[in-house]
Amino acid sequence: EAVKNQGTDEQWQRWRDDIDTMRVIGCFAMTELGHSSHLRGLETTATYDRSTDEFVINSPTLTSTKWWIGMAGQTATHTAAYCQLIIDGISHGLHLFIVPLRNQDTGLPIPGVTVGDVGPKMKLEKPPSWNRSCSSKIGCVGVRSPGASVFCRCRRSFSAAVCTVVAFASEPFDERLLMRCFW
Repeated sequence: EAVKNQGTDEQWQRWRDDIDTMRVIGCFAMTELGHSSHLRGLETTATYDRSTDEFVINSPTLTSTKWWIGMAGQTATHTAAYCQLIIDGISHGLHLFIVPLRNQDTGLPIPGVTVGDVGPKMKLEKPPSWNRSCSSKIGCVGVRSPGASVFCRCRRSFSAAVCTVVAFASEPFDERLLMRCFW
């Protein structure tokens, strides 16, 4: 749903067949070990490399490890991950990116990706019980994602056909707009 709801129509067309046929299995990665769901505190970065038109995804600290992520430990091939966008050394705030996790042919993590199980979550009910769902972690070091992997639907000045890094650099991030897109 993240690609359909947060991506442009062009991004949805690019990914739809692979998602529908389960060649791409996704997960959602926002929560970090050191910051939970405190959006402004998230540390994972997506630094734009102009020479290759790619974003380089890094989890620079232990606390920036994406944590309690469903399906990432054993199954997901890609994630929709919240990262701090860095262009030419300047932070442009939080953005959502499609980040590859596994080789789609072998199922093994790609170079630079660390994934694993973090155990069950406790449900807050009386009496407390354990949730048996796959709860995982994701760490990235130098993982490359194409320039077209940044979700663009929530950016006011973007046309559906053009989602460029130049537009990000010229428009400030509006957290209220992000919340409208999700909730």
